[in-house]
Amino acid sequence: MKKLFLLSIALGAGIFAQAQSSKNYRLTVVAEGNFGTPNGDVFRVLRQNQATTVQGPLYKNANSTTNSIDVLQDFDFWQTKAVICGKGAQPLKFAVVNYPAMDTVFTVTSGLGGLQRCGMVSDHKAYILGANSSVVKYVNIDNHTITDVSDPGGNFASGVHSMIGYNATMYVANGTKVVKIDTVTQATTGSIVTGLTGINTMVKDTANQCLWLLGKSGATNALVKIEVNNNNTVSAPILLTGFSNAKLLRVGPNKLYFVSGSGFYVYDLSTQTVPTAPVYTTPFTGFSVMYDRSFTVDPASGDFAYSTAGAYVAPGLFEIIDGTNYTKIDSGAVTGAAIPNELFLTTWPGGPSWDTTSLPHLYAQCSITLTAPTATKGTSTVTGTTTQMTYNTQGNHTIEWKYVSGTDSITQTQLLTIADTIAPVANTAQLADLRVNCPYTLTPPTATDNCLGLVTGTTDSLTFTVAGTYTLTWKYTDGAGNITTQQQSLVVSCGTSIREIPELLTSVYPNPANTELVIELKAADNYHINIMNALGQAVLNRPEHGNKIQLDVTHLQEGMYWLRIQNSKGLMSTRKIIIRH
Repeated sequence: MKKLFLLSIALGAGIFAQAQSSKNYRLTVVAEGNFGTPNGDVFRVLRQNQATTVQGPLYKNANSTTNSIDVLQDFDFWQTKAVICGKGAQPLKFAVVNYPAMDTVFTVTSGLGGLQRCGMVSDHKAYILGANSSVVKYVNIDNHTITDVSDPGGNFASGVHSMIGYNATMYVANGTKVVKIDTVTQATTGSIVTGLTGINTMVKDTANQCLWLLGKSGATNALVKIEVNNNNTVSAPILLTGFSNAKLLRVGPNKLYFVSGSGFYVYDLSTQTVPTAPVYTTPFTGFSVMYDRSFTVDPASGDFAYSTAGAYVAPGLFEIIDGTNYTKIDSGAVTGAAIPNELFLTTWPGGPSWDTTSLPHLYAQCSITLTAPTATKGTSTVTGTTTQMTYNTQGNHTIEWKYVSGTDSITQTQLLTIADTIAPVANTAQLADLRVNCPYTLTPPTATDNCLGLVTGTTDSLTFTVAGTYTLTWKYTDGAGNITTQQQSLVVSCGTSIREIPELLTSVYPNPANTELVIELKAADNYHINIMNALGQAVLNRPEHGNKIQLDVTHLQEGMYWLRIQNSKGLMSTRKIIIRH
């Protein structure tokens, strides 16, 4: 519950209008809200390429609820899940949500009472502690169940400050000790004696595989390290000489940050030197500056952020400070965020803003090789890249161009449509009328397509064994469904005798034939030889050259066949032959 007096703020609202650095950042702001309202929620301030947006209230918007959380006391997330703890008078006390979307997985509105602390060890397991309670509860996120953690040694007392999951253990800062919970058996396995007379903050240092504690050794603030991968070995207290009210310990790149009064201090782990002067001093005044845990450090960059709750009404105010030169990156107001009590920060390099030109919708008939577009960043021209530069598949395609400048990048989408709308063109404008003897097999005409190239015509039947006059419709189809048709007249004559063209065929022997059939012709030419059985099925079909042709017929079954010979001018002769083995 919050005091209701007003606080003076040293700087006016005008200071929050302009960013001081080009760095990009994502600041997650947990706002406690006002008792009984309920308006506690999570907000996100995002700056990308000098454009800043405030998103939230995230929980209320994601779940389309009328209210947010009544006194949002604690919040934690792990990969794809997050947990929210409420302490106010409203029924909703606990929620598990998908992260970062913030839509509900399940909620609890009865049986818990007000909650003080929560922590996660994975996106499947969380732990909560009620206000003024000494019972830690285990939350099975997958099964939506909540049960008490077994504490056979009586390790817990009220006043839990921090819960941190590390490996398969949940570490709980409790008074002057740290209690361990086995996250498999859901039972305490003892406590770690810290050597401190009180713990203010416990933080995880993944890079150094340890936990750091900030508390007191006598009247002086001190740091203690717990080596989690070395049997939880506890270091001797590192005295912060000159400090008696240090708080809010945070981890940076091989540095520890803490707050004392209105100053931010850095303890360098490589030199182990106790700081004597702040690296930055807040311009804000009042009791609501860095309220609760509203100070955070990006462990990768060392940049840090803090907030003030102002007069304990929305909006909350924040500053983000560069962890290298300790100059301001940005400052602003979080619209709708009443009483920020916890922050999470990620920063990454920025730079001049990107400038891109809208990309046109591309169209092609068959295929296309793309030309890479360009974007500008400041005075630099950046050429886009994509995964595929040539397309030849019909249909719609979405191309994602990526522009990279150092560690910064943007993407841009372009649409491409490949649609073949041109039908094949017949290679012979007018097909000749045909007058032939039966049986007769057609030679399909061809067309040229703009995409496929040569296209062979199709019709209902290629072989004719019945006399008559036929109108053939040849169809040329490309792969895109475009069709051209062409008609041809065919007259087929069938009789008991075979009409020969004397100037083409001289003799065929022996007839009947056993193993070889000899064809003698009057002139040497390019010929096409076709032998069909009595059903009109082709059993031999091949080109030959010369004026004497020898055919191997050992593979033909005994019976009657039709021999057809066609020269390069299209003249044909047919002869009935007998095969007898």
